[in-house]
Amino acid sequence: MLTGECDTSESTSQSDADLRQCSTAGDEYGAISATLDGQKIENLDSYRTATDFFNVTYVKDNIFDVPAVTYRGVADGFFVFLKPLSVGNHELQVKTSVTNPTTPSFNYASEAMYHLKISPKSQIEDNITNKSSTLNSNITNKSSGLNTTMPNQLPPESINGSKVGKI
Repeated sequence: MLTGECDTSESTSQSDADLRQCSTAGDEYGAISATLDGQKIENLDSYRTATDFFNVTYVKDNIFDVPAVTYRGVADGFFVFLKPLSVGNHELQVKTSVTNPTTPSFNYASEAMYHLKISPKSQIEDNITNKSSTLNSNITNKSSGLNTTMPNQLPPESINGSKVGKI
């Protein structure tokens, strides 16, 4: 929903401490909300997590206009976690806005509606293995098979049963 990523391609962010601080800078002034099937998802602010350090490789002529090299990076942000949904159609709406008084270039607003189609597991497996099924149905069914978790039903340090580092 609201994520900051920084890497060593930025001349001001070279040390691990600098990268961590940079990745959280925009998150501090954000407002987030989400609904699932019209019901508000509570406690989204407790689902903030940071990644471990990772490599980011930029290609030649990239949109950030940085040299095509591999850089060290880290991300920090707020995410929506859903428990496995019932078979059928669902709507997930997420809204984010950032009003950063110290770095106005971080300011933005976003709203997205996701239309989720959840299929029974056996139907997903059949469609993946059935070579005659269309690409569209495979994409729909593969994405509907995501294992997800709801924020008010799992502790923040657990995502799908695995431990996630806290800030």
